[in-house]
Amino acid sequence: MAAETLAQLQAELAQVQQAISDVLQYGQSNQEGDSVYRRADLVQLRAHRAELVSRINAQTSAHRMDRTVAAF
Repeated sequence: MAAETLAQLQAELAQVQQAISDVLQYGQSNQEGDSVYRRADLVQLRAHRAELVSRINAQTSAHRMDRTVAAF
């Protein structure tokens, strides 16, 4: 699997945030006639968001360390 860029992780985080907002606003399921549509589970979305934030923070920290110059 290729390494994900910071921009890719941030875009995925934005999608997860939107999905969380949708679940909170509209609920986790919706019924139209005989069909029931279920959105993603809020607990799983929040766990995925935490994972993405962790990966973004790790990349951001690594990027900062790459630009750090030690003075002696």
